[in-house]
Amino acid sequence: DGGASDDNSYCEQRYASLHKLEAEGMSLFPHKFDVSISFQDFQQKYKGLEVGEQRKEESVSMAGRLFSIRRSGKNLVFLDVRADGARVQFMCNRKAFQ
Repeated sequence: DGGASDDNSYCEQRYASLHKLEAEGMSLFPHKFDVSISFQDFQQKYKGLEVGEQRKEESVSMAGRLFSIRRSGKNLVFLDVRADGARVQFMCNRKAFQ
C-alpha cells in the first residue's frame, strides 16, 4: 500500500547510494560550479539558429532549476530549465553521445 516503511526504505537506499559515491571520492555537492553564460545571454547568442542547426564545436556551462523532463521515443529527452526569469529547453539525443 506504500506506507511510511516504504518511504523509509527508499530514503535508506538513497543515503546508502550517496555514502557509497562519497566513499569513492565523488563530490556530491560541489561548492563551486563555473557558469560560462547566463540564460539571457545564451538565448540572445543562439536565437538565430535554424531548426535542427547545432553548434557541436561550442561548449557552455549553465546552472538553473530543472522544471520538466519529457521523453520522445527511446533516443530523445527534452529538459526545461529555468534561471533568472528565463527558460531554456535542452534536447538530449542519445545518438549524439558515445
